[in-house]
Amino acid sequence: MARRPNSPHQEVWIVAIAVVIIFLSVLVTLWMKGFFFRAEGIKTGHQNITLTDAVLQCQVAIRAQYKEGLKNLTLDDLSSRFDNKANLYRVFFNAEFAKSARASTTETLHISCQVDAQSGKATEIKISQDNGSGTPSSGKGLFGWP
Repeated sequence: MARRPNSPHQEVWIVAIAVVIIFLSVLVTLWMKGFFFRAEGIKTGHQNITLTDAVLQCQVAIRAQYKEGLKNLTLDDLSSRFDNKANLYRVFFNAEFAKSARASTTETLHISCQVDAQSGKATEIKISQDNGSGTPSSGKGLFGWP
């Protein structure tokens, strides 16, 4: 069978179709990335933060709030976690506070800190005292949990 020669129009059409496919691919990629629209409802700033970011935010907030008596702040990395339902990081610390300005003795307290995963802000800081039994005298668990 004899091969029919390609017409110049056929080659132009193939190149044109390839260029259109590439152009559409670029447009769809940009559209999916949100390049063509910036809606008012889209939040800017922290979209999601890591546990490390949450720990650093808590350390800054705790040191600012308790700067006078705070001697040492240690992360409880076994208890610190992300709460998926509440979209919060729950970060726990053991803190040593000076009992008085002159005394060299310290008291160990437990601090819980919650950080919003979207805003990256520390939303709540709670402090509780260890009475030696592992649970506060109220009978509830640490930080008032049953």
